[in-house]
Amino acid sequence: MNTVRLRATSLHVPVGHATSDYWRNHHHSLLDTQFTRLSLVGSLDWRESVALIAAQLLTDQSTSESDLLALANTAIVGAQYAAFQIAEGTITTAITGWPAGGAVGLLTGSQIAKSGPPFIRLAAILLVGAIGAAVSSRISAEIPIYKLVAQTSGRLAWQPIPFGTAAPSNFAVA
Repeated sequence: MNTVRLRATSLHVPVGHATSDYWRNHHHSLLDTQFTRLSLVGSLDWRESVALIAAQLLTDQSTSESDLLALANTAIVGAQYAAFQIAEGTITTAITGWPAGGAVGLLTGSQIAKSGPPFIRLAAILLVGAIGAAVSSRISAEIPIYKLVAQTSGRLAWQPIPFGTAAPSNFAVA
C-alpha cells in the first residue's frame, strides 16, 4: 500500500498566526468532503499551524507508475480544493518484516532441530519459521519512493527517490 504524505498550511490563516480550532475544523470538513468525492481515504493532523495530510492510495504491485502518480496528484488536488497550500510531500510504500523474520525463524529452527528424526526436524524448522514470520509481520515501516519538488516554473512535480537513499519512517508495531 502506498501513502501520500503532505505538509501544508491554511490559505485562510496568515503566515505566522496560530490556526484556531474554527479553521482546523473547517479544513477537516473540507478535506473529508474532497477526499470522499475523489474516492480517497485520508487523515488530517495538526502540528501548530502546519497540517499533516495523509492519503492512502489503495494500490498493489500491479499498479503502474503513471497510475500511482495520478492518484498522488488527485490527493494534492483534493488538499488544494480544501484551501491548503502544499509545502512538501512524499509518496511512501509500506513494508513489513515478515520475510526477514520468517528466514531468521527458519535458520533458528534448523539450528534447534539438529538431531532427531527428519520429520520432527522439518516440523521444528517450519514451526519456528512460522513463529518468526508471525511475530515480525507486526512490524512495519514506510519507505519514501517519491518526493514533491517545485520546478522553476512554480509547478509541483514528483521526483523519484533512489532506492537506499531515504531513511524509513513511521515505524509501527501493531
